[in-house]
Order: sequence, then C-alpha cells, then structure tokens
Amino acid sequence: MNTLGKGTIIVYAGKGDWDSLPDAAKDGLRSPEMGKTLPMTVVVDSEASEVIAIVPYAREESERQKFFKDAFRKIVQYAKERKKRRKGEMDKKEDGRE
Repeated sequence: MNTLGKGTIIVYAGKGDWDSLPDAAKDGLRSPEMGKTLPMTVVVDSEASEVIAIVPYAREESERQKFFKDAFRKIVQYAKERKKRRKGEMDKKEDGRE
C-alpha cells in the first residue's frame, strides 16, 4: 500500500455487499486463480470496470510477497498503457480527428 500511495483506494466488501460490488470486482473474485480462501484481493481500475490484478490468499510470507509483486508489476504496466491511450486521445483531439 505504501508503494501505491495517493493512487490507492481500498474498498472492503463483506458477505452482504455482493450485490453492490461492480461487475469487474465480482469477476475477479470469481476467477479460478483467486482460490477459495479469504482474504481475497482484486485490483480494479479507477472506474471499477476492469480487473487489473488478482492477489489470492497465501499463508507463507514469501508466496504472499510474490503475489503482491506480480500485482504491482501489472498495475505499473496498466498505468503505462493507460497513459499511452490518454496521450493518443489527446493527440486526436488536437489534430481534429475525433
């Protein structure tokens, strides 16, 4: 969490909150790679419309660190791709191609 800093929003959802979760979060929680053990972590984009990473529960610290390191790598990659998309959209607007 410290690494993500100001760009981080945590939403805790209990059993009774399922119906109010965004579809992307539900999809992530249902994913086979998530497993069945709690707690479960799903990283979604700021619109809560796309799953960026899934972090299943891990008992061992080394395995947990591996899962979070992989999730962070996916978050960084997503942020780079999003920045490129936004730049492309801005370029189109400036060129009048929109």
